[in-house]
Amino acid sequence: MDEITQTQRHHHDVLLVLLNYDHFQALELELKRLAFDGKDEILLLVQLANAILQVDNENVKKLAQNTPFQGVLDASQLERKAYYYLQTLTLQLKRREYGDYLRGLTPLLVDVFRIAIERDFLPNLSEYIQPIKKETTNGAHLYRGLQWSQNKIESHSNIIADTWKKYYGNYFNYDHYVSSSHLMKLIEANSSNDQLIELTSTMRKIEKYLRNLVAHEVLTVNQQFFVDRIQRTPLQVHQVLLDLYDEVGLTHPLQRTIIEQIKQKITLLLQQTKEKN
Repeated sequence: MDEITQTQRHHHDVLLVLLNYDHFQALELELKRLAFDGKDEILLLVQLANAILQVDNENVKKLAQNTPFQGVLDASQLERKAYYYLQTLTLQLKRREYGDYLRGLTPLLVDVFRIAIERDFLPNLSEYIQPIKKETTNGAHLYRGLQWSQNKIESHSNIIADTWKKYYGNYFNYDHYVSSSHLMKLIEANSSNDQLIELTSTMRKIEKYLRNLVAHEVLTVNQQFFVDRIQRTPLQVHQVLLDLYDEVGLTHPLQRTIIEQIKQKITLLLQQTKEKN
């Protein structure tokens, strides 16, 4: 075997190691540095994986069109966000990055709870939510988050107004951004699905007793941290989350396993190009 071929095979071995440990960012950087036949197809798949893990909807749309994974676009934008971010949490769990995993629960639960409500009892929920932009000191208007539309909610009789009355009395603070706590109250007050109520309540408790702590203090987060506070291991917590996805109907087989499927395809292509080069 000549020196050039040996070097090329070494590079492929490095790429396979990075892939095995799910280091897609490093894999993309390394691929851009190398030159070999078949690289472009592999790079496209790696870039698609990175776009999914970054919840970059626009890039996912652009990249997926030219891959065998166009089915990753088969959902609403809100549903795709929930599917894509689940992939990020799954990798964090696999790498035992438990603090990051917990910090990621809050934005994900807001989206999943919204989907649950829309599918269960309030399909027009989004009409009562408004995106907020605020002006910066240099005059730019930047997106700041989602708030409840006071004008819409108070303009007519509806279950959101009734729920706020039940839990908050005569005053609901509309300056607050939409939270999993608000959405949980809507589910508790209006859903007839006991399994959904139980799963959302459990995830909300996990957020309250674990995520809220690690989001505001630097702590060592290991398996015992979970068990001491909620009597569940990280894997058991993740299973509750997966059960919630099942109950809500977020069960698209490709979306739920997209990163693993991309990884398998890249592995095959790397092995093939290693033999050819």
